[in-house]
Amino acid sequence: MKEAKEFLDMIKEASYIAVVAHKDPDADSLGSASAIYSFCLQLHKKVSFVCVSEIQRHFFILPWVDRIKHSFGSEDLLIVCDAASWERVGLDKRGKVINIDHHITNKHYGDLNIIKDDAIATTEVVYDLFRELDVKINEKMATALYAGVVDDSDSFSSSKTDSATFALAKELIELGAKHKDVVKYLQKYSTLSHLRLLGAMLLDMRLLKDATIALFEVEYVKFKRYGADYEDAKEALERALELPTVKTSILILEKEDGSIKISLRSCEVDCASVAIRFGGGGHSERAGCEFGHDVSIQEAREKILEEVKRVEKKKR
Repeated sequence: MKEAKEFLDMIKEASYIAVVAHKDPDADSLGSASAIYSFCLQLHKKVSFVCVSEIQRHFFILPWVDRIKHSFGSEDLLIVCDAASWERVGLDKRGKVINIDHHITNKHYGDLNIIKDDAIATTEVVYDLFRELDVKINEKMATALYAGVVDDSDSFSSSKTDSATFALAKELIELGAKHKDVVKYLQKYSTLSHLRLLGAMLLDMRLLKDATIALFEVEYVKFKRYGADYEDAKEALERALELPTVKTSILILEKEDGSIKISLRSCEVDCASVAIRFGGGGHSERAGCEFGHDVSIQEAREKILEEVKRVEKKKR
C-alpha cells in the first residue's frame, strides 16, 4: 500500500495525535480508531481518542473506549476512521488530517486519504496498513479490528462477504481477537429500553408498495419515553428485511434538536445513491443522510420515497 510510509511518517512527525471515530459511531469506526490508538501507544506517541457522541454501553468491549473524550485539545494530527465526509466527525477541523475509510462515497477531505472501497470494513483497511508496516498486532488490536469486520459484514451475511473476509477473521482470531465477547456484546446485547423501542417500532411499522418497503418513523418523544438512543432504532431496519416481501427498509427519526436522521437498508435499491442525493453516503446495501430541523418527518418521508422510486426506475 503506497500510502503506508506517508501514514507512518505523519504519525512520527506529529507532536500530539487525535484518533477520531465519527459521530453516532459503530463498531467499525470505533474498532479502527481503537487499533490505531494502540499503534500510536506502541510508538510512544502522545495520543487521544475522540468521538463527539456518547458511546453506547455494548461498545465498551472494545479496547480504550473508556478513554474517549468528546472534543479536541491541542492535537496537530487527526486520524479519522470510517467517516466518508468531515461532517460525519461533528467537530471543527484542525491540523493535518489522515482520512482512513472504505466508503465509495468518501470525499477525500484529508491531507492523506487511505480509501479502499472494496474492503468489507475500515478495520480491514487498517489491518492492511499494519501488515504493510510490519506492525505487531496484539490482542487488543486484533479484537478491535475483528469487531469492525463482524459489524460491517452483518455477522458475515452481507453480499460483500467473501473468502477473503473469512480469511481475515481467521487471522485476527489467531492473533487473539476475543470472538465470543465481540459476538456477545455486538450481536446479542440488549437493554430494556432497546427492547421496548424495538417492540414499539415493529408495532408501528408501515409496509408500502406491495409490502416491498418497510417504513419506520420515530419522533424524539418516543426515544425519551423509552430511554433509548438512536442506535437502538437500527435493529428494526434489519428485522424488517427478514420479511419475505420486504426489499428496502427505511428509518426516519427525529433527533433532540429537531433535525432528521435517515437510515436505509436494501438488497435491491442502491442506498448510497439515495443518500448522496441529500448529502449523505454509505454503501449500496446500507447508507444514511440527514435533514435540518427545517424539514419535518413528513417532508423527509416524501423526499426519501421519491428518491427511492427514482433510483429504482433508473436501475431498470
